[in-house]
Amino acid sequence: MNVAAIKSGLRVTITNLRSPAGILAGKFLNNRRLGEGVVELPVGDHPNAWWVKHPNRSVAPYWYDEFEPSTKPPPPDPFTAKPFPD
Repeated sequence: MNVAAIKSGLRVTITNLRSPAGILAGKFLNNRRLGEGVVELPVGDHPNAWWVKHPNRSVAPYWYDEFEPSTKPPPPDPFTAKPFPD
C-alpha cells in the first residue's frame, strides 16, 4: 500500500505477515494476525509502521505493505443504526 495514502481511521485488510523486526512494540507483537482492522496511529517515529485495531479491540503493529484498504463496507454505527428495517 502507498504510505502516503495511509491515515488514521482507514479500514484495512491485513493480507500478509512479514517479519516484525524493527518494530519496537514488545508484547503487542503477539496480537498480529490476518484479517480486518482499522489504522490508528504510526508506531513511534517510524513512518512505515502503523498500529491497527482489530475487531476484538486488540491492537498490533504492522508494516505498510502488510495491509490493503478494505473492500468490505463498515459495520453499522450502533448509535445511529435503525433497530428494525423499514
